[in-house]
Amino acid sequence: MAKGKIRIDVSSAGIQAILKSGEVQQFLKQKADEIAGRAGPGMEASVRIGKTRARASVVTATKAARIAEAEGRALTKAFGGTSMVAYTNKAGKTRMVSQAQADNWGARKK
Repeated sequence: MAKGKIRIDVSSAGIQAILKSGEVQQFLKQKADEIAGRAGPGMEASVRIGKTRARASVVTATKAARIAEAEGRALTKAFGGTSMVAYTNKAGKTRMVSQAQADNWGARKK
């Protein structure tokens, strides 16, 4: 097998077209609906097209859902919040993030 360099040119516009495609939107909507379903009644899933990609969100759409999130972290847990940890950044601000995010951000600080 010949050894040599392989060059791959990636088209930013092509990647953006994929990230905005109907298939990606459908996949994101399905995942957001699953999370909203696990979180309980009053959670609303949506997909929007941004400048460079499609993105999904799940929000508390009713007062009861906001209370469920505030008191029991229903949406946070449905998203995978059981493995959330407190992370404090260099500026001293603390927020809840996934363990993977905390590990990644911690590795960058070294």
